[in-house]
Amino acid sequence: SAVGDCISAVRGLDKLSEASDVEVIEGRLTAERLCSELRPLQALGRCRVVVSGPASFNGAVKGMLARSGLGADAVTILEA
Repeated sequence: SAVGDCISAVRGLDKLSEASDVEVIEGRLTAERLCSELRPLQALGRCRVVVSGPASFNGAVKGMLARSGLGADAVTILEA
């Protein structure tokens, strides 16, 4: 059921957030947030991003990534 799926997802996020190198953030993805997360990874010299979501989300994130200077060859879009 949809309710059961939501409960499972929340439990999964709770468990994921217990990891020392994970930060779970709820809310809309912004270009500023995306760039602040990408900057340290790009400084390492290599960065790969996988985007998965509804088509409108994928398109918006793809545009943000392009504007951030990340090359298209470093982005994989998974279609649901």
